[in-house]
Amino acid sequence: MSGIALPSSPLELGDLVTESRQLLARLALRPRDRRAAVLPSPRLVRYYVSLGVVDPPLSHRGPRALYGARHVLQLVAAKVLQADGISLAEVADRLDGLDDAALAALLPEPGPAPVTAPTLPLPAGAEVRLQVRVQPGFDVTIDPALLAHAGNVPLLADAVGAALDRVARALGDGPPIPGPPVED
Repeated sequence: MSGIALPSSPLELGDLVTESRQLLARLALRPRDRRAAVLPSPRLVRYYVSLGVVDPPLSHRGPRALYGARHVLQLVAAKVLQADGISLAEVADRLDGLDDAALAALLPEPGPAPVTAPTLPLPAGAEVRLQVRVQPGFDVTIDPALLAHAGNVPLLADAVGAALDRVARALGDGPPIPGPPVED
């Protein structure tokens, strides 16, 4: 598959998630519904490993699990299939036993690589996040790497909408939260 540069060295969990998110951003998926998160998280990776959707880590460096390019392919292929409305159980069945070439064949051609601006060095362990105020009392925090490609904006909007749907279901028919109406 052309246009995809996969990592050649082992990745820690956070790096696996970052690599997968960047590739998913270039694929600009449009999910059929909001049942499955479009962007993976460390927790999701561990869950997928427990279900057999993603292989167990290659090895461990102390307490840290190490992953490889195959894990990126499995994670992204799972998200591509889920975006097509396929259940996680069926995703697990479809991915079972596929080699790297077959996994890569499941992925659509990616868009252009995002252009990144030079950044200032950060202290070790520091993270950069963008906080957007939607309305007073409602802020959304975004990893700026997700905004490097314009195709991510609709995906992020869908993810925020899905999160709000989950919150609404959890709250049931409680009283409305006071505040100014949200404008489009």
